Amino acid sequence: MPLFKKDQAFPERSVLVIIVGTPFSYKTSLSITANQPILFDFEKGSERAHGRAETYRIDSSWKEVEDDLAQGLLAPFKSVVIDTGGALIDDYLWDYGLSIKYTKNSMQNWGTVKELFKKFVSKVRGSGLDLVVISHEKSKDKNDETVYDLDMSGGGKQLLLRQADQIGFISKKDFKEGPNVITKTILTFWPTANLPFLKNVASLPDIILPDCKAKEWEGFLDRTVIQPTRRAILEMSAEQAEAVKYVEEWQTAIDAIVVDENASEEVVGKQLIETLQEIAKIEKEHIKLQVRAYFTGHLKSIGFSWVKEPAPGAFKSVVVKDAASAAVNTAKPEKVAEKPKGAVEKAKEPVTGESNPAGLTSPKGEEAADAVERDLNNHDDDLFAPTGGEE
Repeated sequence: MPLFKKDQAFPERSVLVIIVGTPFSYKTSLSITANQPILFDFEKGSERAHGRAETYRIDSSWKEVEDDLAQGLLAPFKSVVIDTGGALIDDYLWDYGLSIKYTKNSMQNWGTVKELFKKFVSKVRGSGLDLVVISHEKSKDKNDETVYDLDMSGGGKQLLLRQADQIGFISKKDFKEGPNVITKTILTFWPTANLPFLKNVASLPDIILPDCKAKEWEGFLDRTVIQPTRRAILEMSAEQAEAVKYVEEWQTAIDAIVVDENASEEVVGKQLIETLQEIAKIEKEHIKLQVRAYFTGHLKSIGFSWVKEPAPGAFKSVVVKDAASAAVNTAKPEKVAEKPKGAVEKAKEPVTGESNPAGLTSPKGEEAADAVERDLNNHDDDLFAPTGGEE
């Protein structure tokens, strides 16, 4: 692998996009508007899509794909569409993994499935082709809110989340236009508390999809998502790249806060409180917003939620262990997501879009406690409470 010096531009590379969506939201129809795609139809439902692409279907075993890839299956194409990632893993890689390893141990087989999936993704990207992965959504209702995630099993999901350049959510929404209510299909890449897994490296605005029969539908995904993402990656400055790395470091640190045999709910509550204090110190508003959205999503995923009433005399953030008692957290946590050093000052505003969300109030020049309190006062969600674990 060549060495790229710090003043040397990176070469153009392929783009990886994940499209997640609700049923009948044109996920496949949109995805095959990539540039010269081959559609791996693992769900065998491409007949329902608007438009057609060169389509590959497996007769019986994943071995067919491996053999055809070795024979140059991808050579005529410029992009690959996987429909869907969940079907690929559950319907093909799982059984093939059992057959080649001769094991009935599910834990061992998950490792095999991850390697097979990684090998396939590497083959596609190593061939210089753009990769579009379609995923169904799965949701969980917590505290009257719906939190979405990719409907994908095992390590393949984490592999894609790590490598993806853009992760978008597509859904239908009603808009009132005069006396009429118009249903539009919206593609968004901005992470929120309900969609914490989204990723928007290119800072793309929300996109309203045109009618599938319109002339502009041809090549729509390539023109509005893939090519702008490719340009954004090439044009991204060192400061912007550092900002992306900074957010990823925050995400890794936040992911480390979990309830396990080494950390009780009380300890984790303390970690969450101090982590929120550090998040409030982030100076760049768009970065703070991304980190806070990810933090809130993680908060829910580990069984905690916001509560509104503080215990008497408590600081703005406390952990309530049950409805009858509340413990004020004043001790320094044993493990906390430390603020990555040196990245905030270097971070630069990314390429902006129409829907780049407004940030939170910046705590410049204020004491940490005042900054956290002011930050939280802008929201209804003030306190943490464990919800009893995953449902």
